[in-house]
Amino acid sequence: MSGDGTRCSDPECRLSRIDETARFATLYADRVLILDPFERFFGVIEVTSRLIEEISVSIQLLHDIRPAAEAGFIGFATGSYCFCKDHYKEFEAHQKGIEIACAVLEEQYRNQLSVEFRRSTAIDGAWEFVISGTERSVDHGQAFLISPELPEELKGRLDSDDRFVLS
Repeated sequence: MSGDGTRCSDPECRLSRIDETARFATLYADRVLILDPFERFFGVIEVTSRLIEEISVSIQLLHDIRPAAEAGFIGFATGSYCFCKDHYKEFEAHQKGIEIACAVLEEQYRNQLSVEFRRSTAIDGAWEFVISGTERSVDHGQAFLISPELPEELKGRLDSDDRFVLS
């Protein structure tokens, strides 16, 4: 619902997703947890117009789900987790299963997604990453990410400044 990763950041898409979640929660679930929409703003020092827009959309999202949250159908979770020494050992015991599940998901998405990167036509010197796939795996079938520079892992592996498709 935050618009991160391959989810569309447009406020209309985000509001649509929060509406779907609220309806699902009230009809089918005892309780649905969503990530705290303000957690990603903790520690922010520089206030930009983009940050103000993001906070405004987060407030709108909360306003839209307020009745479901007040009724207890929607709760908030953190994206950070801490474990005591004993529970961390328990978590570690599941690590192999988690790695297997990640490998299965990676294989599934590898067949559904393609990633292309190219010089940005909108921002001088920047790179665009275009992620294409099914509507189920990527909102609207395509997502665009902008990077101010080429990631370190890809430097030295390129022999031109054209378009590249990642395998």
